[in-house]
Amino acid sequence: MKYRKYRGKTIVGKKWVYGCYVYLNKKSYIVTEDDKYHEINSITLGQYTGEDIGDIEVYEDDLVAIFYKKALGGFDSGNVESYKDVKVINKNGYMLGQIVFEHGAFLVPLNGNPLMVNEWYREDLPVGMWINEEENMVELLGNIHDNDEYL
Repeated sequence: MKYRKYRGKTIVGKKWVYGCYVYLNKKSYIVTEDDKYHEINSITLGQYTGEDIGDIEVYEDDLVAIFYKKALGGFDSGNVESYKDVKVINKNGYMLGQIVFEHGAFLVPLNGNPLMVNEWYREDLPVGMWINEEENMVELLGNIHDNDEYL
């Protein structure tokens, strides 16, 4: 059986806990490695993407800043303020995106913005492609539950 790792914020104490997700008696829990059940706010539930930035695990609903070098050739960020789900946060080509699970993959949605993510198509790209390509710089900024200043 494949183990999927999740995180969630506890209802009591509002602390992040990591482990297996369990839905029991209409309540959401994270079961940690020490076999303790922690009731969580289900809105904060996020699955581990399988990717790390440095030594930090990346989860669903994390916020990332992406610098995509290939995009800068035909992209004038000075003319564009923001897009749905992707915002240019400076003129050097940084974008702010939320990691979501859609279409069977963890994505940083681009939702049709004019940024050409490669030579062939404009589509949402899996998180691993952003993080693992050498020409990209990706910084983990936080998550949508703790860092609403980025939303």
